[in-house]
Order: sequence, then structure tokens, then C-alpha cells
Amino acid sequence: MKINNYITPLENKHVFAVAALLLVGAAVGIGTTLDQDGGESDDLQVVATFYPLYDIGQNIGGDEASFSTLVSPGTDPHSFDPSPRDIQGLKDADIFVATGAEFEEWEKDMVEEVRDDAVIVDPSERIDLVLADETPDPHHDHGHDHDGDDQEHHEDEHHDEEEHHDEHHDDEHHGEEDHHDEHHEDEHHGEHDHSHGRYDPHYWLSPQNAIVIAEEIGKALQEVDEENAEHYSENLENYVGELEALDQEYEERLSDCEQDTILITHPAFAYLGQDYGFKQVPVSGIGHLTEPSPHELQDLVREAEEHGLEYIFYDPVTEADAAETIASEIDAETLPLHSVEAVENPEQETYLSLMEKNLENLETALEC
Repeated sequence: MKINNYITPLENKHVFAVAALLLVGAAVGIGTTLDQDGGESDDLQVVATFYPLYDIGQNIGGDEASFSTLVSPGTDPHSFDPSPRDIQGLKDADIFVATGAEFEEWEKDMVEEVRDDAVIVDPSERIDLVLADETPDPHHDHGHDHDGDDQEHHEDEHHDEEEHHDEHHDDEHHGEEDHHDEHHEDEHHGEHDHSHGRYDPHYWLSPQNAIVIAEEIGKALQEVDEENAEHYSENLENYVGELEALDQEYEERLSDCEQDTILITHPAFAYLGQDYGFKQVPVSGIGHLTEPSPHELQDLVREAEEHGLEYIFYDPVTEADAAETIASEIDAETLPLHSVEAVENPEQETYLSLMEKNLENLETALEC
């Protein structure tokens, strides 16, 4: 079943290089379906960019939709390189759930490649996005508007972004070559930026934003597969209830804390901190397994002493070793804080279970 229309499509001018279609090799292919039992299926075929979108979506799809991930659950999406097989498999999908928010350049290219073949669901269109270089005020009420005002606001941002993109290519001071040089020369904007664009794309780490993701996926499923719309609607209501309970639990357990700052290797928790009253101080230079400079270490020691911070958070899938090294330098202990980007045990862990573990560790570090 092919549907040639779009739901909140990503706006972007990048076209995936035709040469990529000629590449051969054994890259991780499309159809990393965590629950498939093999063979042809008449179910609605839904592909999500990576694990959090998959896990949220499959709770809504249930038995009537077959969900898979473009990026294998154990693979770091920042280092993912799609193969021709991935492209072809995505073209066979009915729905593509993309992260949006300038998550990675390859994702934008994939959206353009399959725009005429699949419905594109981009939940970021309804999220009040945080700028990548901005630390939002904790408890800032970014108010998710379920009637569409946020979407209009975000579309205006995308319009501005397009103008910025055009200027970016016209102005030699903002050209990609200069950006590449700055990327390597400026120690305060090192590899931890993951080549993201102007927005912080990690919006799924807020349970409030996870509700938006669930609603957008549910909307797409019901519109594309009207025969099973009631099934999707019931599943959506039940799962949103679980996310609302998680949101309430975060609000209650982080409402009275001695600390309001965390040290973190992967600065992915701006949205979570904004919703529940804490700010993140990233370990500049950590990226993925890169260590900060001696000067940056000195800054971290000062930061930890100034705020009385005794813990440094790390992503348990990609950053454990580097975090231990830095912790020993600044006299801190390590705690995992899962970005849910790469999951080692997808059959045992879920978005909800990982966010519960995050809450427990945040309580410890924030002294709640």
C-alpha cells in the first residue's frame, strides 16, 4: 500500500547523492524489525529513524502495524551511514517516522529520497525547539499546543531557517568549509555537537515531548490505515496515559532538590531539564570517546567545585570509559543517564523503563 501524501513533512533542500545508490556493501539494512517473525506481511509498514521513535510507535501500532528501525538499536545514530539497501527498504515503507529538528544530515537526505513514496511523520514540527547553543531556563513553560499553535510557530522557525540556509551558502563567512574549520579549531564546540544544526534535536528525552511523538504517530496510523483506526486510537490513549504518569512522577520526585545543575558528557538533556527544573553543564570535548583538553578539565573542576557537584553523567552505551577518566580528574563519581539513542538490550528495555532509570539517577545527583 503506497500513500503519496505527507504529514508534517520536513522542509529541506538537500537531495541524497545519486552516487550513493551505486555503493555496495554490508551495511546495517532497513528492516531491523525487533518483533518480526519473518516472511511477507500485510501489516502497515512503518520505519522509524531510530529506537525511541520505534519504541513509542510500536506501542500504538500494536498487532496491526509492523514497525522497524532504520538505525539498528545498538548502533550510534550519529555515526550511521545509510546504504543503498536502506534507501530501497525505506521506499517500501508506508510511513517514515523521522526525528526532524536537524537531527543528522543523512536523515534529511533520506526524507528527500523517499518523500514521494511514504508518508513522512516529523514530530518536531509540534515541538518548541531549543537552539543547540542555548541553555533554556529550567521550568520554562514551552506549552505544547495540541491545537497546532506550536506547529505554526515551528513552521515560522523553519522559514527563518531556510533563509538562514540560503545566506549560509551566500556568505563566505558562514560557508560549510569555514564551519568545518571552526568545528575543529574551537574547543568549546567540539565533537559533542555531532554535526547537528541550529536546533537541539534530543526532544524525545522529555516525557511531555514523548506524548507529542505518540500523538503524531497515532494520527498518521489512523489516517493511513482507517480500517484499524479504532485499534490505534485505543492504544494511543493507553500509552499516552503511561507517559502522563511518567511526567507526573518526574514532576513530583524532582520538585524539591538541593541541586539544580548536572555535569554531563552528552548534552542531550536540555528539554528534560527545562521541564523539571535543572540545567546541564556539558563536558566540552567529550563527543564520542574524545577527551577534553587540560584547559577544559580545569574549567570542569571549577564548575564542579562552584556548584558542589559530585557526579558526572554519561551515556552508558557510548561514553562509559571516557566518563570514568574525566571523573577521576575532577574527583567525581559517574552515573548513567541514557539518551535512548542506542540501546544494547532492546528486547528488555523500553523508553519508559530507561526514563525510569534516568529519574532514579537524577534524584541521586540532584539530591532530591
